[in-house]
Amino acid sequence: MISLFLSHKCTETGLNSPPDQVAQGYLRILKKMLNKDTLSHMVPLVKFLFQNSLFPESGQNKLKNSKSRKEGYELLHEICSLRNDKGDSPGLKELFDAGFKSVYKKMSANKASSYSFSSYFYSYNEARSELGYAGIRNLGCICYMISMLQQLFMTQSFRSLILMADDGQPECLAKKGAKEVDDNIFHQLQNMFANLELTERQDYNPDEFCFAWKDLDGMPVNVSVQQDAQ
Repeated sequence: MISLFLSHKCTETGLNSPPDQVAQGYLRILKKMLNKDTLSHMVPLVKFLFQNSLFPESGQNKLKNSKSRKEGYELLHEICSLRNDKGDSPGLKELFDAGFKSVYKKMSANKASSYSFSSYFYSYNEARSELGYAGIRNLGCICYMISMLQQLFMTQSFRSLILMADDGQPECLAKKGAKEVDDNIFHQLQNMFANLELTERQDYNPDEFCFAWKDLDGMPVNVSVQQDAQ
């Protein structure tokens, strides 16, 4: 049953997409099969659920529908909660080995940012359009900026060149409130395009992009001031 779930190609495309009932069925059966005797066989599932199904760094999570993700969370929780005869929780140890701690720290430090892992926490109304597009959130009066960026993104050749380019520069970390952000406008443009391409959210938060985009005086763009796209 475990190998069937691991090899299954999920058909879900988004939070609001039709659920993959086969994947959901596998998850429910695995949850029923879980006990102390099967725990050792279930533990390797923790890494797969965490890194592939729920929180992959690539953004291409296997479980996308909200009900399927709920099934995945429940199975992950039960494996991590179950203790063996020694009183240990091998599932919980596997979860930390899979990168839970670093992911949690990044999400906690970037609650207001556009960090990619935050794309997995959204409500039904915040999900990416079923037509396949994601927008750019208007932080105030930046519709002039958004309209130009959307046109550039929708130019496929330009988008591909931006995503493939390497400026050879390391991160230029700068303090923004309680967090540090990359104060490199090109890096932020790449991050925006990558998020618009891969995010499961309805829109992308350009907060860090606006911070990196400086005016003639070297100050971050004022999102409350209307300007022309020129």
